[in-house]
Amino acid sequence: MVNGYKGARGLKLIEQYANGERLDEDQIQSMRAMMYLISRYLEPQRTWADFRWCGPEHFIKELWPKIKDRQELLNGQFGHGAVRP
Repeated sequence: MVNGYKGARGLKLIEQYANGERLDEDQIQSMRAMMYLISRYLEPQRTWADFRWCGPEHFIKELWPKIKDRQELLNGQFGHGAVRP
């Protein structure tokens, strides 16, 4: 698990997906919501109007390697469960 926070389900699911594990439909929806939230977080707000969601495969290939070890994830910023996309 990325961090020990109770709400870190989405991050755990992203890790599982990146490792090639099979997810059920509910898990995929939770994972996609977290991916979307992280994608928006990575982009400066001034570029949000031009934001385009490219899907989970793009996220895993392009964004996940850049962010998976960042402190925001490791310290629970996205794992507390109170932030909703």
